Amino acid sequence: MVNFLGRIKKVLVKELYAWSYPFRRKSCRSKKIVACIFSVGERTEEDAVNSVKCQTFPVTRIEMIKNITPISKALDRVFDVASDADYVLLVDADIILYNYCLDALLRFARKDVLYSVGELADPVIGNIGHVKLLNMTLAKSLGLRYREVLGSDFDLIKQAE
Repeated sequence: MVNFLGRIKKVLVKELYAWSYPFRRKSCRSKKIVACIFSVGERTEEDAVNSVKCQTFPVTRIEMIKNITPISKALDRVFDVASDADYVLLVDADIILYNYCLDALLRFARKDVLYSVGELADPVIGNIGHVKLLNMTLAKSLGLRYREVLGSDFDLIKQAE
C-alpha cells in the first residue's frame, strides 16, 4: 500500500509541475534552446526546418547535422555544435513537428530530468517513435557523451543513472 501511495504522490507532483508551466514559461525564455536536425538527404528536410521555425516557443538557433552515420556519431556531434545550449531539441529530417511541440516538451523539462520525450504520430501507422528535448546542462554536468552502441539515446540514460 505504501508503494502504491508513493507512486500516486510522484504522479501528482509531476502533474502539478506540468500544470504550472504557464507560470514558468516566461523563465524558460532565458534558456538557450538549440534545435539539431539530423539529415542524410531526406526530401522532407526543408519541411522539418520550417516546422522548427514555426514553434510557438522559439528556438535560439537551428543546427543542421548532415550525412553523419551511424546515428550515435551524429548525436555525439550535438555536444560540439550546441555546447552553449541549455536544452537541445533533437529532430530527424523526416519529422514534421506540430507548432506546439517545444512548448509541450518544456512543460515536463526539469533541471533533474535528462530527456523530455513526446510521441510521434503517423496518420496511417500510429505512434512511431519519439521527439526528445535533451537537458544539456545536466548532460554536461554529468560528463555524458553518446557512445557508438545500439540505442545510444537509451545508453545516455543508463550513463546518467
